[in-house]
Amino acid sequence: MNPSFMENFEIITFNTSLLGTTLVNKTESAQGGIPTAVPTAVPTSALSNIPASVTSQIPPALATQIAGLNETQIAEQIAQDLNIHDFYKIHILNYCEGFYEPGPIINSTNPSPSQNLTFCAPATPFSFFNATQVLQQELKPGITLDQIQWPSEIQDAIDAMEVVQKVMFVLYCVGCGFSGVALLEAIIAFLFDGRLSAVCNAVLDIFAFIALAIASGCATGLMYVVVNAVNQFGSQVNVSAYKGTNFLAITWVATVLPLIASVLWCVDCCIGPDRKRRSNKW
Repeated sequence: MNPSFMENFEIITFNTSLLGTTLVNKTESAQGGIPTAVPTAVPTSALSNIPASVTSQIPPALATQIAGLNETQIAEQIAQDLNIHDFYKIHILNYCEGFYEPGPIINSTNPSPSQNLTFCAPATPFSFFNATQVLQQELKPGITLDQIQWPSEIQDAIDAMEVVQKVMFVLYCVGCGFSGVALLEAIIAFLFDGRLSAVCNAVLDIFAFIALAIASGCATGLMYVVVNAVNQFGSQVNVSAYKGTNFLAITWVATVLPLIASVLWCVDCCIGPDRKRRSNKW
């Protein structure tokens, strides 16, 4: 399977395009209290105007690169020097990463940056994206997350995410299994009409609905908890996250379908083959 298959159906997207810029800029960009998915342009200001208490926190490996730049240029320079990607999209089986094109800063010449994927990890069961570990591995030598003041609360949310994501994977597998068996049973039911086949299909679809409903509930809760935690504590380092609305839509649609099928099979069971034959004569 292509690793980038359905890459637009991510659970959560981490936006790290301005990671580290709070060392020279404390401006936060937000809409409705939630950091925007793609950072907006920041006011221009020379590095010499930034207080010494802030510039003293800048890692030495970056200090020589940003002198004399305005804050917009600093944002782009720091992103380049840190050597990390602009965004990371987390899926059930893998994760993808890439850059905003033509750049992460929204302005008159770049009103709507697009996402350019550069890598998708191979799809594997119980896959888990550890943002802290991946970011630390991608940082250039001489720079650490501690120097960028990476909040420990984000790692706490990521640890909780690992457990929930594994439970979701198991439940999705169970739900898909019941749905597959129900599909085969439905074919048999059309060939051999009877109440027994209708009851079997209704039971299978109900089990599929229960498994998928729990998985979808976990996914929904995971999105809100992790995204809120990242946006709350990640603002310190200009890291934000946002929910995968496409995944949220498709998982609940997949959950509702077995419920509808079970209701229809229950109706078929109540009608019965004899009553259907009498109605067909009329």
